[in-house]
Amino acid sequence: MIGCPKRISDPPKREMRQSGAFLRNDMKLVASDDTEGQFSVFMRKSGDFPENFSIGLIYHPADSRGEITLVRCNGQHGEYNGGPGDPSDPHWHYHVHQAQEVALDAGERAEK
Repeated sequence: MIGCPKRISDPPKREMRQSGAFLRNDMKLVASDDTEGQFSVFMRKSGDFPENFSIGLIYHPADSRGEITLVRCNGQHGEYNGGPGDPSDPHWHYHVHQAQEVALDAGERAEK
């Protein structure tokens, strides 16, 4: 799903829009092959700390089972689940979350 060819059906805005402390933008995609459903991309960036960002690819199945975040790339945010920032924590650095079947089967977010 991540690698299937896609084309932009609704492009992102030229400028990110302010939403609270974050700037945000989105776009919609459709598969260029036989993949059913639609995709969307989200982009978020802290207005105060540009290194704190998130961009992800979401799959929206045609059968309306709910959306699945296939991949999410995050900037360094230094804290995870409210804990203190620790340089040994992978969230302290730029990192990628990718959907895992085991997470879906456990009822968790796919990209946990």
